Amino acid sequence: MADAIQADATTIQNLRELLQSSYELRLVSERNAEGAREALVKVAKHLCSAKADRERRAIETHDAEGLAQWIIDDVADRLEELEWYRSNNGNGQSATPPVKAPSGKDDPRVLDLQKQLEARQHEADNLEVANRGYEEQIKQLLADNTRLRSELDAFRSAPSTLTESELDVRSVFESPAVSVDLWPDWLKEMQAGRGFANRIRLVKAIGATWECRRSRIVDMLQKPGTDSGWLKTLPKTMTQDSHPLIAIFGQDDDGAGDTQSKDRARVAKKTGRPGSLLALTDDGREVYQLIFGAPPLRAYDQYHDRHKSDDQVMLVLETIDWLEWAGYTVDRFPVVANLPGGHVFDPDLVAQKDGREVAVEVETGNFRNQRDQKWTNAAEATHGQIYIVTPNREAMEDVSTELMSWQVGRPTVRVYLTNLSELDALRRQGKLDPAGDIWLRKR
Repeated sequence: MADAIQADATTIQNLRELLQSSYELRLVSERNAEGAREALVKVAKHLCSAKADRERRAIETHDAEGLAQWIIDDVADRLEELEWYRSNNGNGQSATPPVKAPSGKDDPRVLDLQKQLEARQHEADNLEVANRGYEEQIKQLLADNTRLRSELDAFRSAPSTLTESELDVRSVFESPAVSVDLWPDWLKEMQAGRGFANRIRLVKAIGATWECRRSRIVDMLQKPGTDSGWLKTLPKTMTQDSHPLIAIFGQDDDGAGDTQSKDRARVAKKTGRPGSLLALTDDGREVYQLIFGAPPLRAYDQYHDRHKSDDQVMLVLETIDWLEWAGYTVDRFPVVANLPGGHVFDPDLVAQKDGREVAVEVETGNFRNQRDQKWTNAAEATHGQIYIVTPNREAMEDVSTELMSWQVGRPTVRVYLTNLSELDALRRQGKLDPAGDIWLRKR
């Protein structure tokens, strides 16, 4: 929902800017055209004042191009008349001058007027081209906005898990959305190999739900009463195929996986919640479309686009689990709140329980700079009620220290903090139940 509203705001702003630019360009063009017309009127009055006076009304309403041609024709007539008198007076002859002289386009003044007219016409043509370009950009922005809203709506309404019958893909293989004959060769080869059905079940579990955690997806696929230990290795096996259908993000449960960033690994270790996340690759999305006849959901992409890092995504998902366990209804993509001064408050989650709604910030504790404006925005948008979830006590202490510094002079702000590591320990010890309070520190 937040992405949809943000996309709407961006689209409206772009439309405003494009329309303002088009309006300003049109004004410039009209001023230039009017200037050219006035100049031509002055030239007409100067070069052929008698005719200009007789046709004053026509001149006032004449378009610039027609007026220029009118001046050219009249000047040419006068030049031809003067040339006739000069040649005939030299020969001592007297006769009626010609009615119309040859073209006077070689006159420097006329040529200058023609150049000005051509320049104005060129400007007008450029403005038309630019305006068409703006119109195409607007159409594209509107189309992108509609697509994004549709994707988000589909994602929000999707289930978190699938039943065993929904994961049974045997019937789909009998009549896939696209005939097997039209599948790419590499997919036909994969179909002929071992474990194809299980690969497609995994693809469906990822593409048809908003769940992207590896452990949860594996649990979804596991059949009761069977030894499904192989499921734990299936995701990694699939990433090693010649055409991988899935990608693993974050640190693997066994310590392997994505180690592209040392800082990212350090944060994962600090939070104590490395986990792993699954997403379909381009080939995986193509396979989903070929077999099931619809584009897959992009749960990982949706979460990552909003929360920016895998560690943050994992912590947000675990926070959702805890909030729902404690009886809250959670909005995963809450609306962005616009505040005075051009500021915004974009909460990670909004949770509701017993008719009370709270905005929840999920913090890994990995920050380098003070974020006074962030907390000021949060306090203003929530009427001084700030709720924060961290992965462990160390991270909670880091955030608490930051807030204590920011909170000086703000006695009306109430802060609620908790961390998932201690909550988990309390629950295992039987000291925490859903009816209890999950906020460990209040001040």
